[in-house]
Amino acid sequence: IFVHFFMNCFEVYICNDECSTNNIDSCICQLQTCPTKNLELSGNCFGSYCGKVENSSSSYCGGCDYGWRSINGICQPCKLSPSLYTLFFLVFLLTTFVLINTQCISKVKNQIRGLIVTLIEVFISCIFTILLLEPIGNLDIHFCDIYEIRDFYSIFYDPVDYDCAHEVVYPLWSGPLILFVLNSITIAFFRPLISHFCKDSSLMRSTLYSLLAFPFSALVYIIFYGVLYYSFGYISISIGLIIFGFYFFGNRNRRNSKRKLLIACVRIFILLAFGISSVTSYFSEEVIMYTIPLLCPLFFLFSLIGKWFLN
Repeated sequence: IFVHFFMNCFEVYICNDECSTNNIDSCICQLQTCPTKNLELSGNCFGSYCGKVENSSSSYCGGCDYGWRSINGICQPCKLSPSLYTLFFLVFLLTTFVLINTQCISKVKNQIRGLIVTLIEVFISCIFTILLLEPIGNLDIHFCDIYEIRDFYSIFYDPVDYDCAHEVVYPLWSGPLILFVLNSITIAFFRPLISHFCKDSSLMRSTLYSLLAFPFSALVYIIFYGVLYYSFGYISISIGLIIFGFYFFGNRNRRNSKRKLLIACVRIFILLAFGISSVTSYFSEEVIMYTIPLLCPLFFLFSLIGKWFLN
C-alpha cells in the first residue's frame, strides 16, 4: 500500500502559461516528484476527480458536492443502490463497531444489562445516521459507484492548481464517522442516566472507556478505510482460521468443555462463511456465492479427521 501511494499520489506537474484545458498536447509539462503516469484529462477537466455541474454556464472545474462524484468530467449525483459486496462491508463495519462497544463494557457488573444498553445505543445511532445521509430524512441511502482503491483517497490525486478532493465513495467515509459521533453523543447522555437509575457505577466507568476508544477507532478508519474495503473478507477468513487452530490444534494439554467447543465452532463457521461469501461477491453475485459457505462443514470434517490421525 505504501509503495502504491509513493508511486501514484504525487501527480504534480508544472506547465507553462500556454497550457489550456482543451489542448493538453500543447502543454509542456515537467514531472516535479516521482515518475508516474500522465495527468489525466476527464472531459474538459484535468484530473480523475475534477468535474463541473452538467448544463451549467460555469466552466470552473473543481470538487463535486457532497453526495456527488465526477464521471467523465461531469459531477453527477450518486443514486445507486449498494452492491452486495458493499452490504457485506457495512455488516462488517457494524459488527466491528458493536464489538468495540461490548469490549468497553466488559467490566460492567451486570453484563446482560450492559449489552442491552449498548445495542439500544447503537440502534438509535444507526437510525439517525441513515436519516442524516442523502436523501436526508429517508431510510433509503444512495451510494456512489466504486472503481478502484484510489477512489477512497482522492486527496492524493489532485492536479496542480485544482482542489478536486471530495468524498468519491459516498457514504463509506462520512457514514461511519457520523455513526461514531452520534454514538458518542448517545453514550454521553443516555448511559449516565441508566447508571444513575440502576445505581451501577461500573456502567458509568464504561462511558469513559467508550469515549476514549472511539476517537482512536475513527482515526484508524479514516486512514485505512480504503484498504479495509478490499481486505475485510480476507481478514474474516484469517480470524476464523486462527480461532480454529487455537481451539483444535493449540493447547493440547488443556481440556475444553463441549459448550466452549460448540461456541467456537459456531464462531468459526460464521467467520468463514461470511469471509468466503464477501470475497466471492466481489467477483460475482451469482448463485454459487450462496453455495460456497456450504464448504465450511467439509473444512471442519477434514480438519477433525486430520486431528484424529495426528493424535
